[in-house]
Amino acid sequence: MKKHLLLRFASVFLVLIISIFLAQKVFAITESECNNSWKEHSDECIVLWEGIIDQETKKVISYKTELVRIDTSIAITTARIFATIKEIENLEKEIASLTSKIGRLDISLDQLSEILARRIAETYKKGKVDFVSLFLSSKNFSDFVSRYKYLRVVQLHDRSLMVQMETARTNFEDQKTLKEQKQEELDAAKKKNELLKAILAQQKKEKESLLKEGEERIKDIQRRINQAIAEQEAMLSVIRNATALLKNGSPISKGAEIALMGNTGAPCCSWGNGHLHFEITKDGVSQNPASYLKQRDVIWDNSPDGPFSFTGDWDWPMDDPRITQGFGMTYYARNGYYGGRSHTGIDIVGSPIVIRAPRDGTLYKGATRCGSGGCPINYVAIDHGDGLISWYWHVQ
Repeated sequence: MKKHLLLRFASVFLVLIISIFLAQKVFAITESECNNSWKEHSDECIVLWEGIIDQETKKVISYKTELVRIDTSIAITTARIFATIKEIENLEKEIASLTSKIGRLDISLDQLSEILARRIAETYKKGKVDFVSLFLSSKNFSDFVSRYKYLRVVQLHDRSLMVQMETARTNFEDQKTLKEQKQEELDAAKKKNELLKAILAQQKKEKESLLKEGEERIKDIQRRINQAIAEQEAMLSVIRNATALLKNGSPISKGAEIALMGNTGAPCCSWGNGHLHFEITKDGVSQNPASYLKQRDVIWDNSPDGPFSFTGDWDWPMDDPRITQGFGMTYYARNGYYGGRSHTGIDIVGSPIVIRAPRDGTLYKGATRCGSGGCPINYVAIDHGDGLISWYWHVQ
C-alpha cells in the first residue's frame, strides 16, 4: 500500500516538474526578442504572438461584456433610487395626514371627555339628591314615573357617549402607533436611499475607470483593424492590377521552392505573427483555397471557424501546416477586421518555413505598401493559366 502511494506521488511530482519545464520553455522568449530576431525563433514567436492576439481579443470581448454589466447595474440602481424616492414621498404624505388627524382628534377627545364627565357627574348628582324633589314636584304618580324614566334615558345616553369616546380614544392611540410605524419605515427608506446613492456613485466610478482603462485597448484594436483593412486593400489593389504588375515571370514546376514564410507588413500593416496568407483568384475574384487543396491532416488554430474540409487536388504550399485563419467571414472578419468584407485567403503557418509551388505555372515576385507610408508587403504569385493565380503574401 505504501509503495503504491509512493509511486503515485512520484508520478504526480514528475508531471508537475515536466509542466513547469514546458511552461518555462514556451515563455522563454519575450515579445521584444521576437520583434528583433523572430527568424531565429520562428516557431516560439508564432505561439507567443498568436497567444497575445487571442488574449487581447478576449480582453476586448470581456471589456464590452463588463461595460454592459455595469450599465445594467447603474440602470437598476437608478430605478431603485427613484422607487425609494417615491416610497419616501408617499410615507411623508401619510405621516403628514396622520399628524393632522391625530392633532384634531386629540383636541376633540379632550374637550368632549371633559364635557361628558361634567354632564354625567351632574346627572348622577341630580339623580341622587333630587329624587324626593322629583317625586314631590310631580303632578301625580304617572308624571313621576315618566320624569324618572327620562332621567334614566339621559344617563344611559351619556354612558353610551362615553363608551363611544373611549372607542375613539383607542382609535386615536392606534393611529399614533401607525404614525410611529410609518416614521420608522420612512427612516429606513431614507437610509436605503442613501445606501443606493453610494452604490450608484461607486458603479459610476467603476464605469469611469473601466472606460479609461479600455480606451487605449479599444484604440489599439481599432488600430489593428485599420491596419488589416489597409493590408487587404493593398492586396486587392495588386490583384486588380495583376495584368500590369505581373511581369518578367519565369516558369516554375510543382514542388519547387518559391519563397520563405515571413512577416513583411508588421508592425504597420499586420501584427506580429509570422504567417503565409495563401490566396487563389479566378479572373481576379478570390476563391476558397479549401476547394483547391488536397485533403490532409492539418493542425487547427482557429476554433471559432474550423475545422473545414479540403476537396481539391493541389499540393500544399507548406509542410506540417497549421491554419490560423480560414476563408470567408471568419471570426476576425465578423469582428470588423476587414471593414465588413470577408477574409480572402487562408493564413498558414508551416514548419519548416519553406513555401513550394502547389502546381506548375509562371512565377512572379513583387512588393506593395500598406496604406500611405506603410510597411512593404512582399508577395509571390504563380499564374497557372485560364485566369487562375495563386498568391503568397508576407514572404521574405
